[in-house]
Amino acid sequence: MFFIYIIFNLEFTTIKHIDSLLVTAMIINSLIIGLYEEIVFRGIVLPLLFAKWGANKKQVVFSVVGASTLFGLLHLSNLFTGAPVVAVVTQVIYATIMGIAFSALLIRTNWNLIWCGLIHGMYNMASGFGDLVPSVSAEVSGNVSALPYLLNLLLFLPLLLYGLFLLRKVKYISADYRINQSFL
Repeated sequence: MFFIYIIFNLEFTTIKHIDSLLVTAMIINSLIIGLYEEIVFRGIVLPLLFAKWGANKKQVVFSVVGASTLFGLLHLSNLFTGAPVVAVVTQVIYATIMGIAFSALLIRTNWNLIWCGLIHGMYNMASGFGDLVPSVSAEVSGNVSALPYLLNLLLFLPLLLYGLFLLRKVKYISADYRINQSFL
């Protein structure tokens, strides 16, 4: 399921001059950021919420949504980059949805944080290649349509449902296993 989102998020553009050093740095940066965010939010924040709120089925879902919401809200920092408000709000929502899906994947793969970090990094990489091409868009003029962002959100709803589907069989998470195995 995650790989489908990565493929659909690839930004194919015409690039006349490819700077291999820039592309290499972008790939490494994307993978590192994906792994780092997973370590922080799924490896540290999520287990802390389990420890605080408990780890039965209802509390697991509450903790997953809480950690994922914090992850989504972190993306509000993109307002400082000059991105349109509608783009940032959309990113907050779909980052929250991805957080839920990554949390479910983490729990269902016996706390294998490497998979979450690699998939997250590949998603970041796929969404970043459009940045290599200078473009003139409606966003420059301040004329931003919300429609593309709303359509993008609709594409993330199946991922939300998939994440919740993965969580459906979680009954309880052992505190010893969660604390000892939460980082890798």
